[in-house]
Amino acid sequence: MHGLWKENLGGWNAKDCKRKNQSRKNTLRDKGRVLLNAFYKDKDVGIWEESEIEIIEDEPMYKQSDWCEIWSVVVGRDTFLSIGKSFYAIEYNGKWYDYITYDEITSKNISQLTFIKKEEFQLDKPKKIPTSRGYFWASSRSTTFIYGCPIPDWKISTFYNDGKRRKIAQKMASASDRAIIREWIGRSNWDAEIGTHALSKGLGWYV
Repeated sequence: MHGLWKENLGGWNAKDCKRKNQSRKNTLRDKGRVLLNAFYKDKDVGIWEESEIEIIEDEPMYKQSDWCEIWSVVVGRDTFLSIGKSFYAIEYNGKWYDYITYDEITSKNISQLTFIKKEEFQLDKPKKIPTSRGYFWASSRSTTFIYGCPIPDWKISTFYNDGKRRKIAQKMASASDRAIIREWIGRSNWDAEIGTHALSKGLGWYV
C-alpha cells in the first residue's frame, strides 16, 4: 500500500495491539528516495518543485582618478616668431588648462613645444566606468515538495545515504548464511555445496 495511511492509524488491530501512527519523518525515510527517482523520470507522484529567481544588481565600478598630459606651450599665431611666452599647460580630453591656476585656455592658437610628463590627478566626482558586461545577475533557489511539505536540500541528501539500510541488509545476509551453515552441519552431508544468501554477493540492489 502507498500513501500516508500509516500516519493515520488508530485503535487496535485484530490481535488487540494498539497501532502506532507513523511520523512524517519515517514516511520520508521509507519512500523519499523511491518517490524522487520516479519524479526525476517525469512520473506524476505528487512531487513538485518551486523556484524563486532573485535579480540582483551589482554595484557599478567607478574610477576615482585619471591621467592628463603636461606640455610646454605658447599661445600665439606663429611659434617660430616667438609670439607669446611659453608656459606649462595641462591637456585633458581635448581641452587645455593653465598648470598654475587650472583655468581653461579658450584660445584656439595653442602651440605645443615640449612634452613634459603624464600626471595622475583625483577626480572631483567619481566617473562611472563604461563596460560591456551587465550589472544584473540572477540567483535561483528551488524547493522540493513531497506530500505537500517543503523538504530542505540536506534532507534530500539523506535519502541517498546507505545508512541503516546497509546495516539491515548486512544483518539479513549474515543471519541467512549462518542458518544455511547450521542446516548443512545438521544434515552432515559433507559433499553438498554450501549455499549463500543472495545479499552475500552484493547489497547494492537492496540498499
